[in-house]
Amino acid sequence: MTNNPRKVAALQAHGIIVEERVPLMTGRNPHNEQYLDTKRGKLGHMFDKE
Repeated sequence: MTNNPRKVAALQAHGIIVEERVPLMTGRNPHNEQYLDTKRGKLGHMFDKE
């Protein structure tokens, strides 16, 4: 379970077969909206549209 594409790539680089990525569901609210946008923009985190 992750939204971080770097974690998926690291596992695969070590020979671990990733068959499925289960996204962590995060509630978007005024307190974390900028934080989540930054994670998506700078780190490429994968969030489902809410």
